Amino acid sequence: MTCRLLIFMTLLSTFLAAETPVEFTVSIQTPHPGYRLEILRIDQVEDRTLVLARIHGPEDEGMMFPMVISVISDTVWVEEALPEPEVMVVGKTWGWGDEPDIGSEERYADRFPDAESVPFVRTPPDRE
Repeated sequence: MTCRLLIFMTLLSTFLAAETPVEFTVSIQTPHPGYRLEILRIDQVEDRTLVLARIHGPEDEGMMFPMVISVISDTVWVEEALPEPEVMVVGKTWGWGDEPDIGSEERYADRFPDAESVPFVRTPPDRE
């Protein structure tokens, strides 16, 4: 009986300690739905979560999109839930929100040298 209880407790603690990836989504507004957002980095700086993202313009020149304010987003999976992020953008911005254009990935790294990288994956985890 004691052996079974020990095995059960070991299995339970292993199950509880197993990391279940958490969905993490960043969204911003654009003037039309032809833009695409890509998360480049997620970092922890003290108690803040910083996200560096790139805005990609429409893929094909000459494509037409309705000029209607749209929300674009990118989703990744992280090991644990994160606080609300501060988003910084590389690429085109319109000054509508709190996501400033940081200029480049190098400027971002220079501005936050003590940032601790948060690992993420782009594909959703297998659900068994």
